[in-house]
Amino acid sequence: GSSEPDGEDLDEPEDETITDSWTVAEQPPTDILIYIDQSGSMDDNHALLRAQTSAFIGSIETYSDDWQMIIANQDNGCNQTDGVLVPTDSDYETRFQNAIGDGGGWLTEAGLTIASEAVEMTDAAECNYGFIRDDALLHIISISDESDQSSSNWSWYVDKIIAKKRSSSLVKFSAIGGPYPGGCETADAADGYHQAVEATGGLFLSICEAWATPDNLSRLAEASTLRSSYELSETPDVESISVRVNDSERTEGWGYDENNNAIIFDAPLPAPGAEIEVLYNAAGDE
Repeated sequence: GSSEPDGEDLDEPEDETITDSWTVAEQPPTDILIYIDQSGSMDDNHALLRAQTSAFIGSIETYSDDWQMIIANQDNGCNQTDGVLVPTDSDYETRFQNAIGDGGGWLTEAGLTIASEAVEMTDAAECNYGFIRDDALLHIISISDESDQSSSNWSWYVDKIIAKKRSSSLVKFSAIGGPYPGGCETADAADGYHQAVEATGGLFLSICEAWATPDNLSRLAEASTLRSSYELSETPDVESISVRVNDSERTEGWGYDENNNAIIFDAPLPAPGAEIEVLYNAAGDE
């Protein structure tokens, strides 16, 4: 439509391109919550994670040294790491390794329940206080050879955690579990975890294979530190969306998440320092 000279023609909006832009921080802040199934069949995976602790945390530090980490395995969601681990702790590796096989309870195979309890327990005077930072990515990693045994649907726990975090773009689930939907000889399909990963742009690794390879640890570190999701300022005409990273159009490796009005990237994720632009027309513009 034509605009009045003052541009205040509200009846016929101009078909104008909206540009939303972000710069990925050079040291992206990340809060990493790890839940580890404590049932007996998991012992070999516990040993694997202990052996790869140094390599995993080292991989994270190739992306960012602004990390915090807890392992929470018990029913009340409280951490096993003797508080929040940060890079300046001289003993973080030992505390991480000691926590891997610690905790557990009635809910040890209800990882989404435990994770949501852990996130709830982050207020002042609670056991995980200081773990959640407003501007940091919250990355939840579930490690289990069972499907999630929580009493509610997976989406209920995801929504609860997003509500506590107050941003869908800063919550991501990843999982090490049985491939969905078939599982394998040594693991059931990771029902619940798989869907949470898919919904939030996380990484899924098969627990049926040698998951702790250097390549996989690097992929897990990337997922742990770099955002997948960027929320748009307006509702777009989906057909009009164009995504640019560092001034190059990215024609694949992303999708539009209607539930959260966000662009979700697949790996490789926009790296530290990257400039992201999403151009689109608002829905309903003629």
